[in-house]
Amino acid sequence: MSVNYPEFHKSIIGTLKDSGLIHHDHVHPMLILWVNFTEKSKDEFLKKIKEQDEDLYNELKEYLEGFDIEEESIPIDFPMDFASEEEFDSFFDFINKVQSIVYIPGYSVVSEISLSQEKEDQQDDEGFPALFSETEDNVCYLTVFDWDLNELEEYSGEFDADDENIVGLRLPIF
Repeated sequence: MSVNYPEFHKSIIGTLKDSGLIHHDHVHPMLILWVNFTEKSKDEFLKKIKEQDEDLYNELKEYLEGFDIEEESIPIDFPMDFASEEEFDSFFDFINKVQSIVYIPGYSVVSEISLSQEKEDQQDDEGFPALFSETEDNVCYLTVFDWDLNELEEYSGEFDADDENIVGLRLPIF
């Protein structure tokens, strides 16, 4: 299956205004895994979800029925609202288990980022909504927005995974 990563990234941008994830003063962080399934891996994935959350299992089971899993990479959303470091670690332990079940060619994160380069400046930086995506080939896409969801082109673009401007945005997925 051929994957068009820039189109995946753009498809999320197209839905952000109506998503309810970005308000005029805050962002509800979200991890979106781009997942390729087989029938077997879909069943195993749903079983793993059911172990964690019965309601999410039912929601995802119905959601996946709308896709041709053999032909499409499917976006699976996970809210990233953690009350503690332990919840964060537990979440990524779960994501690691999911990675052993399904093939994940890319991921995207909706979050709020600081544009300040210096730590002391970050205290006063209000932050900006952003969409960050990374592919299995270590190509990254970043789109930064103002609070009206207009793209800030001077901060947006395609980056290598080791680019100092985005290395802090990468998640431990690849």
